[in-house]
Amino acid sequence: RNETMDRKARQAGLPWKVRVCAVVERLPVILPDREEWETNYEELSAYLQQFGREYPKELGFTKEGPNLEAGERFDLSYDEIVEMLPDGFKPAPRETEADASGDIKTRDRKLKERIYLTVQGKDSNGAWAPFPSTYVNEEETILDAAKRAVAHAVGSKLLLYCPSNAPMAVDMYAYKEKKDHFGIKTFFLKVQWDDGDVDARAMKVDDFGWLARDEVVERIKEQRGEVPSKLYHYLL
Repeated sequence: RNETMDRKARQAGLPWKVRVCAVVERLPVILPDREEWETNYEELSAYLQQFGREYPKELGFTKEGPNLEAGERFDLSYDEIVEMLPDGFKPAPRETEADASGDIKTRDRKLKERIYLTVQGKDSNGAWAPFPSTYVNEEETILDAAKRAVAHAVGSKLLLYCPSNAPMAVDMYAYKEKKDHFGIKTFFLKVQWDDGDVDARAMKVDDFGWLARDEVVERIKEQRGEVPSKLYHYLL
C-alpha cells in the first residue's frame, strides 16, 4: 500500500509533508510475573539440587549439596525466603498506589510493563493524539524534530535517551483533494525516558498520561475505531 502511494506521489510530481510522532517509552522497572511453568521448574530444580553426588570415603571428597541432617535446604519458597530477611527489610510491592487509584500522570505505575507518554492536544475535543508530534523542518532530522515535539508538548525537563535515528514505522495519508503536497507521511520514532519529569507549567497540551500498550490501543479504538487501533497494537 505504501509503495503504491509513493509511486502515485512521484507520478503526480508532488512531495510529501513529513511529520514525526515521538514515542517516549519508560522501560519496565521490575521483572514480569512468572508463568506457572517457570515457578514449577525453579521449585523442581531447587529440590533436585539437594541431592548431590556421593563419593567413596577413601577419596576424601566432601559430599555435595546441603546438610539435610542439620536442616539445610535448597528448596525454599518465596514466602520462606521473605521470612528469613532481617528485621526492617521488606520487598517493595509489585502493585503501586497509582495502580490502585488509577493515576496515569505518574511513571510509578505498571512497573512490569512498558508505558508510553501520551498527550491530549489543545482543541482536540478530548481526543488523545496519542504521542507528541510535529512537522519536520527542512533543516532538521527526524530525531531533532521528535525531541522538539516532546519539549514543546511537555517542557524541556524530560530528559531522553535516543538509541537510534531510525524510525520504527511509517503511516501515510493521501489528500483527497489536490494540494501543494500529495499527503502526510508520519514517522514514528521511539525514544526512552532517562530522567526528569513533565513540566506542568511549560507544557503546551491540555493533558498527558503514562499509558501501557493495551490502554493506548483501547483509547484509540474508542475514539477512532478498530482499524486505526491495530497500528498501535503492533507498533508498541
